[in-house]
Amino acid sequence: MVFQSYALWPHMSVEKNVAFPMTTRRARGSFSRAEVRERVARALATVDIAELAGQPISALSGGQQQRVALARAIAFGSDVVLFDEPLSNVDAKVRVQLRQEIHALQREIGFTAVYVTHDQEEAMELADVLVVLKKGKIEQAGRPRQLYRAPVSRYVADFVGTADVLDGTVTGPAEPGRTARSRVATALGELIVATSEPAAVGTEVGVVVRAEDWRVLDTAGRRGGVNELDGEVRDSAYLGAATQYLVDVAGHTVRVRPQGSAELAVGHRFVLHLDPDDLHLVTA
Repeated sequence: MVFQSYALWPHMSVEKNVAFPMTTRRARGSFSRAEVRERVARALATVDIAELAGQPISALSGGQQQRVALARAIAFGSDVVLFDEPLSNVDAKVRVQLRQEIHALQREIGFTAVYVTHDQEEAMELADVLVVLKKGKIEQAGRPRQLYRAPVSRYVADFVGTADVLDGTVTGPAEPGRTARSRVATALGELIVATSEPAAVGTEVGVVVRAEDWRVLDTAGRRGGVNELDGEVRDSAYLGAATQYLVDVAGHTVRVRPQGSAELAVGHRFVLHLDPDDLHLVTA
């Protein structure tokens, strides 16, 4: 196990901390002295802190202490390692570096990692199978892309990523005889939504709209396509890779993170588009 607070012995050196799980078992004949030394050296080299073997824990940074905790877990040779929010106590830059190292280490050694985290980006990057819990029960489990693009509930849609969930009612199929798309009446207007199976008329649903699903058309007016809406910028936040806008659409504020568009000023009016295939329905 890799603990959130590291749980390192402050009176022991780095190598003694890593050796501790094995030395406690050596008395029962589980490990020889030579095997303990070899496993400790290999684990420290694997997490790139071999030169710190003789250092006291108090001399280490938070990132280095986390590496010691990780080395201690893998040195023992378990098939399953539980990570209890292991990176919550290190700064953002070190956190990114360490989770990349943990991912590479898991693939190299081949242990099963059960990784607990509240950081969505961390979960999406590390998980082969992502599990969202609600009140101690599994709400949804699957690959990260599946949970992001096809959440089974409003809770998952709101928890994973940035999304607005619009309350709506199914009014019928988008086209007579076509069941793959449904018309949904929402506070923003009628939207066409792709569905994997027919949705009964009158069904109350939530339409999941991701911030990056919005497409900026222009200010010259609508083009006559489906899911075109008028918007006005209320506020913006520059996030580096993209700018996120708070946009007024039909008197309601939605989050819009368009890709590659020119910077939009507060008060700017424009036309937005939503591709039906980008939208997803969840039960109300």
